[in-house]
Amino acid sequence: MNSEPNTLLPVVLSSEQLSESMFCNTTDAIAVNHQGKITIWNNSATKMFGYSDKQAIGMSLYDLIVPHQMKQKAKNGFKTFSETGKGPMIGKTTECIARRKDGSTFPAEVSVSGFKPEESQHWQAVAIVRDISIRKQIDDMPHSNQHMIDHYSDGSFWIDQQGNFVNVNQSMCRNLGYTRDEMLSMTVFDIDPVFTRRFWSEHWKSLKEQGATRLESFHKTRSGKTFPVDISLNYICFGDREYNFAFVVDITERKQAEAILGKIEIKHQKLVDSVAALPWTYDITHDCFTFLGEQIKTMLGVRPDTISHMKDWVRLIHPHDRKRTAKFAIEKTREGNHFEVEHRMKLADGSWTWVRNVISVELEQNKPIGLSGFMFDINDKMKTREALEKSREQLKASLIGTVIAVSRAVGARDPYTAGHQQRVSQLSRAIGQEMGLDAAQIDGLRMGATIHDIGKIYLPAEILSKPTKLTDVEYALIKSHAQVGYDILKDITFPWPVADIAHQHHERLDGSGYPQGLKGDQICLEARIVAVADVVEAMGSHRPYRAALGFDAALQEIEKYRGKWFDPDAVDACLTLCREKGFSFE
Repeated sequence: MNSEPNTLLPVVLSSEQLSESMFCNTTDAIAVNHQGKITIWNNSATKMFGYSDKQAIGMSLYDLIVPHQMKQKAKNGFKTFSETGKGPMIGKTTECIARRKDGSTFPAEVSVSGFKPEESQHWQAVAIVRDISIRKQIDDMPHSNQHMIDHYSDGSFWIDQQGNFVNVNQSMCRNLGYTRDEMLSMTVFDIDPVFTRRFWSEHWKSLKEQGATRLESFHKTRSGKTFPVDISLNYICFGDREYNFAFVVDITERKQAEAILGKIEIKHQKLVDSVAALPWTYDITHDCFTFLGEQIKTMLGVRPDTISHMKDWVRLIHPHDRKRTAKFAIEKTREGNHFEVEHRMKLADGSWTWVRNVISVELEQNKPIGLSGFMFDINDKMKTREALEKSREQLKASLIGTVIAVSRAVGARDPYTAGHQQRVSQLSRAIGQEMGLDAAQIDGLRMGATIHDIGKIYLPAEILSKPTKLTDVEYALIKSHAQVGYDILKDITFPWPVADIAHQHHERLDGSGYPQGLKGDQICLEARIVAVADVVEAMGSHRPYRAALGFDAALQEIEKYRGKWFDPDAVDACLTLCREKGFSFE
């Protein structure tokens, strides 16, 4: 095979030497050239190139079927052949590029023979031309859309009937620790201990009948480590060539999750996509699908004539997902990106299923001309996601309830400060909202403030409720509650800095606070906010040793020490809430 496209040189034989049966019945194009002009042009040549015999006979062969950029080379080659009977294609079967009447080109296989009749001084030629477009597509199929296969985040590979790797993507190589060249010299049996040759032979037969299947197995890395995988296999046949096209997902986490779920008797939960890789291609220029897998048609319950355009596809998308999906796809297509989009599709039985489309954009001169994609059924994953989200919310609610219960237990030991933590929590949350913190930080403020004084649970009730001034020793014990609270909470896994809030809510920006003498940003933001709320609530409430000092006095206190003891932003937010927006404790 030549490394660059060749043109068709004129080819020779007299019509008397052709078998009439072969000439009429062959599917190959036959053209006879005599002194530079076509003298015979069979029906298959008409079908292949688009010229009738009346149009072709008498014309130069290179004017009809040679690509324009190669015409001069073909003309010079014919002149040499006519005089010497020699040429690079004479007596050989050669692959080259041919041109149809409409200007389109296709790969062709040409067999050329030369002959010089006794009565003629010029060599004559006959060419038998075969369209090998389908064969080339078959040869190229395992490597087509390589950029998209490599973009796929999980493993993907092609194997032949003997189990040899024909192509693999980068993720597959990376997961196993081999280069692509190394894997192309290996077989599936080298990396999958389950796939014995006997099993593979039996499996291939059943897969050939079913068309596609999924199975779980184990893959072995270069280092000898094995890990569980979910394999989606698709049987694909091109002519006499048979392949398996596979997607491979590492299901180590799923297996671990299933083991945990099994222990707590949660059944029927899946933590991984249902990997059913369903391919499709779409021509943007002509607004039509050029390929839509039979499995997609069966799943969605559509006939070929009912889903030929993108608008037909869109009507199968859930109404709530159409606008979002279409807007995202249009933006990404214009950018020429690979992208993924999740949405619901209507099934043949009228129900809805979640799918993920992994899409690659084909560009020509930076303009999108086509799309190719794989559709995956992710309904199990979405159900699991919803179940986990519900479980997370339930766990969060349970955790919040526990925190509130602990807070009340602390408050019950000190009747004068009962409700103090809840009120500090209320004001802290309002300050955080005024400062524009996100929802997670607001939740952290609420929980941390609710138990910021949990360390007082270790203090004697007599000290907490003492109506007179505390001694130095008693005051030292009171100050220890911040460290004690931290020690209680530090080993509990919270999604918020609850332990740090308890530890740092008496720290001050200038380092004059306790128990660590932290300064500035060494104190976490949530603790700086709780410090402001704690002072405002404490000064505004009654204590065993004094009457309430009042709200105004409390606001003057934080304003006086703004930037020295207290966070400026937290003070400003608190003053705005209390003086301008009418905040009050519930």
